[in-house]
Amino acid sequence: WFGEGVYATTSATYALRYALGMRDFWESPGKTGVVIAGRAVFANVYPITQCDNDRPLEAGLPREPGKPGLKGKRIASAEGAQGCDAHYVCVRGWPPNEEHKNTTYHACA
Repeated sequence: WFGEGVYATTSATYALRYALGMRDFWESPGKTGVVIAGRAVFANVYPITQCDNDRPLEAGLPREPGKPGLKGKRIASAEGAQGCDAHYVCVRGWPPNEEHKNTTYHACA
């Protein structure tokens, strides 16, 4: 969603989604997920916002998440991100809809 490469998070519940087939742990009774704790250090981080989406949120339009614009793209591919060694994104959960059967997470505005 937010670029190509390794993902790290400060939220164990968010990380568990990747271990449980993109389902929240409370929607996966009896399933086991593994979270690896570690520490990551980055020198220059590019903050991802709705502005990086192919279709950002626009004033006056229905509030829905934009299509992630950095999905599958290398770090530092966004304009202004040259020299960055990581992406950082604050996410917000969006409820299921016609396009996605489960909760999805998108960059905050």
